[in-house]
Amino acid sequence: MNPHTLTGNRLILLILAGLLACPGTAFAQYVKFPSDFAARVLGSEGFGASDVPDIPEGRAIPSPIPKLNSLNLGSFTPADPKRTEELIRQTKEYRAGNPRPSMKFLEENVINVVQFQAAVTGPRPGTERYLQTYGASTCIIVTIHDAESKAASLAHIDFGADSDASISQMLKKMGYQKGHSATAEVIGGYRGISFSQVVLLVESLERHGVTVREVQTKDEFQRVGDKIILDSWTGQIYEMEGNLVLTPEEQKEWDFAVSLARQRNQPVRFKVAGLLRR
Repeated sequence: MNPHTLTGNRLILLILAGLLACPGTAFAQYVKFPSDFAARVLGSEGFGASDVPDIPEGRAIPSPIPKLNSLNLGSFTPADPKRTEELIRQTKEYRAGNPRPSMKFLEENVINVVQFQAAVTGPRPGTERYLQTYGASTCIIVTIHDAESKAASLAHIDFGADSDASISQMLKKMGYQKGHSATAEVIGGYRGISFSQVVLLVESLERHGVTVREVQTKDEFQRVGDKIILDSWTGQIYEMEGNLVLTPEEQKEWDFAVSLARQRNQPVRFKVAGLLRR
C-alpha cells in the first residue's frame, strides 16, 4: 500500500490534528492532546509538506525535525538542534530567577509589527524608539539589537517563512556589519509545530555572527501568543501588558499577512517606517 494513502483511521487522526491546530474552534478550546500530537500524526508515515493543506498561519501542521528537508523552510537545513535546546535550557534557568520586565503596550513613539512583517529603527532623528508585536503562538518573534550602531529590528515570523533570508534582510536593513556587537532573542512558537523553525532561526543568527541571548518556546499550545516590546536605545525587551490596538490600516496589513502566510519559503515583509521610512 502507498504510505501516503489515507486510511479511514488515519483520515480521522488527520482531521483531529487539523482541529487541534485551529485555536479559534471550540474543539481546540476544550479538547487537550499532547503538544506534539499534530506533528506525530502528520509525520508518522512519511507525510511531507506537500500533503498538508495550504491554509493560513496557525493552522498548517508541519512534519517534525527529522523531515526538515521536505519542508523547504529556508536556504539551509540545520544539522543538529542541540545548540537550540541548550539555549532554551539556559533561558529557562535564568528567567526562573529573573523575570522579564513588563511594559504597557505603547501608542506613541512605536512601530507596530504585524504577522509576517518586520521593522527596523534606530537613533536617527524622527524615528520611533520602540518596536512591538503580539499574538505570536505558532509564529516566532525575533529581536536584534546592534550595540554599536544602536539600530534594532523586530520580526514576527510565520512558520514556513524563509528563516535565513528573513534574518539576512533584517541585518542588511539595520546596516549591520559582521564583527559588530549584535545580540538577539528568539521568542515564540511551540514544540508541537514550530520548533524546527526556531532551530533554523538560531542557526542563521549565529552563522551571521549575532549572539543569541535567549530562546524561549512554549511546550504546550497557547491561544494567547507571545507579546514583546523592544527598546532600540538599550536593546532591552519587555513583556507587553495588554494588547495593542491596531489602526484600520494596520488591521488590513494583518489580514493581508495572513493570506501571505500561505506562501511557503518567503522572507518577511518590511514595514516602511523607522529607518526604512522614505
